[in-house]
Amino acid sequence: MKNNTSIWSYLFQPFRFIAGRESLIAGVVVLIALALVGYWSYTFLDGVLDVHMGCLDEQASLLTNASCVFISWAVAVLVFFFTAKILSQSAVRLIDMAGTMAVAKYPFLFAVLIGFIPQIHFCANGLNGLDINALLVYMQENWLWMSIGSGIMAITAIWSIFLMYNAYSISGNLKGTKGIVSFIVALFVAEVISKIVLMLI
Repeated sequence: MKNNTSIWSYLFQPFRFIAGRESLIAGVVVLIALALVGYWSYTFLDGVLDVHMGCLDEQASLLTNASCVFISWAVAVLVFFFTAKILSQSAVRLIDMAGTMAVAKYPFLFAVLIGFIPQIHFCANGLNGLDINALLVYMQENWLWMSIGSGIMAITAIWSIFLMYNAYSISGNLKGTKGIVSFIVALFVAEVISKIVLMLI
């Protein structure tokens, strides 16, 4: 029972065991892994919570994948850090917010790993080249794999949001209604800003 409890704690409450410089180092390792695996599996994390499958016949550069991962993380860190600075009565350290927010991205490793399943990639070639009939046929033929992929991506997003809230709550010492409401607002703002920044570069 103790081992099971410990495993669940590490999976869902990692910030009880890691913070500060250690969390930043571990988090950077997670971000690098996301960029590399995403590059190999044609999967993009182009936003704080976004996951998109790229075209299998058009691989983007590793720099593009890494930029998506690190820019979306940096935007989230800054938004949550300044939100906590404004609302918290405690001292808020940037290194704590940066490290814990990076570690909170680790569930997305499952999302980029499913990118190795070719059946969940559908290349629309933009809205102008989207063939609705071809899309419907493709979804009918690959509905099982696409359902599995969508389910895993939804679970990883919810899991990561849970970890991000814990990271924000612990690093900013914000709990209760103030912590929950400010987290939701900051998450929305971070998602919008990250999308805008990534569209501009």
